[in-house]
Amino acid sequence: MIKRRTLLSALPLFLVGCATSTLPSGTERFSGHFYLKTFDGKRPDSVQGGYTLEITEQSTRLNLTNPLGGTSARVTIDLQGATLERGEEKMHAANVAELSQRLFGFEVPLDMLPDWLRGIPAAGLPSEKINDDVFTQAHWKIDIRRRHANGDPEYVKLDCQRKSLPQIQLLMLVKEHQR
Repeated sequence: MIKRRTLLSALPLFLVGCATSTLPSGTERFSGHFYLKTFDGKRPDSVQGGYTLEITEQSTRLNLTNPLGGTSARVTIDLQGATLERGEEKMHAANVAELSQRLFGFEVPLDMLPDWLRGIPAAGLPSEKINDDVFTQAHWKIDIRRRHANGDPEYVKLDCQRKSLPQIQLLMLVKEHQR
């Protein structure tokens, strides 16, 4: 019983130690939790879990985990295109827009997510600033609901502004941002 308590009390410290590992030079990493809500006109649906978003000069990789910590899916965007890995399934497309169109029937701007989690519009595309914490871009409203003490976004709400269904809302909690 004592060994089990010791293990359980030490486990969070071990996990924190793993989460704060040193990044290779030129790498940026976001990690935290997400909550995705959709409504297709008939019934609402939702999914939640953890995420790690890692950006290098060569690629962007998004890992999604289920609430128990197991990998649900991985999306990699690089010069060869965009690839989704989900279990044994692997799907490749020329770019992230084509991949998301094939998967969901509409485009999901995963390539803009790093900038949005930094609290800024993606470069080279039109955007509209509503106030210091809210802007719109590519049919999405990005709302920084809360910031860390250093000013980085901590809680970001992303609402798809398209008129067509499904309606999409993505809530991102940024627990850690390493540069």
